[in-house]
Amino acid sequence: MYSWPFEGKEEIARQLEASETAREAARAILRSELLTSLVWDPACGRGICAEAAKEAGYQVYASDVYNWGYGDNRGLDFLKRKHPPKIFAGREFSVFSNVPFSMACEFVRQSFALGARKLVLFQRQAWLEGGDRKDFWREFPYQRQYLCRKRVSCYWFHFSPQEREDKNSGTTAYSWYVFERGQNSTFQSDWIDFIESDYRPMQGIAHASFDIRVSEEKAFRKSIRKYLPELASGKEPALTGLQNVAAE
Repeated sequence: MYSWPFEGKEEIARQLEASETAREAARAILRSELLTSLVWDPACGRGICAEAAKEAGYQVYASDVYNWGYGDNRGLDFLKRKHPPKIFAGREFSVFSNVPFSMACEFVRQSFALGARKLVLFQRQAWLEGGDRKDFWREFPYQRQYLCRKRVSCYWFHFSPQEREDKNSGTTAYSWYVFERGQNSTFQSDWIDFIESDYRPMQGIAHASFDIRVSEEKAFRKSIRKYLPELASGKEPALTGLQNVAAE
């Protein structure tokens, strides 16, 4: 039985602007950008960015202000930290994350204050808009922007499975923004494309509607296989169809 991981957590999810990074986007950007060998995701949520970085061979430390069941679950507030984790032992690190939209500028400032060498952040295209961020962009110009050529679905954690199903097609433009310490900005823009393997499930992370359907289909096939011997010999077309489904 599939267990919905956000039951009873909808309000805290709204307050924290918690959303699920599209796994295809997290995997695709790592074909275009190299990170330091040590990577920190300070808003890890359920671990999409962190798992993508691990798949790419990086050493990853994941944390979040709320325990969503992944990474360092002590609920440490990244924006209040005075130092990087002791386990970093002075090593260079990159920040690779999908941080809350309303606090994205604060995450950039704090990342550099803590000594990050490089930042690769996933945000809505709207981050570039708004006069209230004009001074921020002057102080912290990004070096590169990668716009997702295909729209992606980044579900809010507080969305129910049915809401995710209803909103299964992405309508919002998202980009990766790359900041590097000591680099002068040239504001380069490019696109990232997804390949088939970018969409494959991540180990232990299964809460997008697609994954739920897969889970339900597997359970259905398992039930068919369990009760199939009790049915007739298989000469009826309907039964033959059930046998074919169970064998998949």
